[in-house]
Amino acid sequence: MPATETPPAESATAKTYPYPLENDDDAANDYDDFRKVQEILIGHAQQLAVNVKPDDPDINRRSLALSHILDRIHQLDAMLPSLIPEQVMCWEFVYDGMVHNKPPCARTEEDLMAQLEIVRKRKEREARSETKRGPINM
Repeated sequence: MPATETPPAESATAKTYPYPLENDDDAANDYDDFRKVQEILIGHAQQLAVNVKPDDPDINRRSLALSHILDRIHQLDAMLPSLIPEQVMCWEFVYDGMVHNKPPCARTEEDLMAQLEIVRKRKEREARSETKRGPINM
């Protein structure tokens, strides 16, 4: 019986592309290559989208192909780092002589509950004062 041949071990230089791409020395070149593939796919998607007509007998196949291409573009976009750096915007609101991180019209649930409690107490006070004085007759 002949001996079964074992497959050669993968070399240490073989590259795999996990999600997201690993950061190593060749990553910049890999990113460029993947961006080129993404741009080519975007071009094909645009051609398919422009050429799809409602009365086309192949509309199902064309729309399915367009869907697959858009899915691949999305997958590549998820793998690649963004070229636009993230910008954090900080809004500051100045009122009451102080700087706040939310506008005066933004109220929390606690603020609203406190406001309701104030209104409830005011109505109780008015009801008590009315019972002490009696109804006002004019």
